[in-house]
Amino acid sequence: VKSRSRTCFLCGLAAGTFQAGLFNPFDRALYLSVRDRVPFLSLANFSHPYQGFLQSIGGRAISGGLYFPLEHLFRSITPPNSGALANFAAGTGAGALNAI
Repeated sequence: VKSRSRTCFLCGLAAGTFQAGLFNPFDRALYLSVRDRVPFLSLANFSHPYQGFLQSIGGRAISGGLYFPLEHLFRSITPPNSGALANFAAGTGAGALNAI
């Protein structure tokens, strides 16, 4: 059980790191478009797409690192073979608690 929790946490960290790398250019462009009041797809918004990456990776990796263990925890308290509704509830619970 301890090994499984560690694996879930490491998978979450990997997922968070991947998400940060994938979405950082778009997150930055959205931030700059709002800050500078320019269109989102303006080339100026994408000139330094990975500036601020370390801050982004920290938040996303921690968030992703917590989601999977929380989902596993919620899933472990549902009855076995309880179907799609239990999976939905476990994912929703993990996401809600992760948001806090």
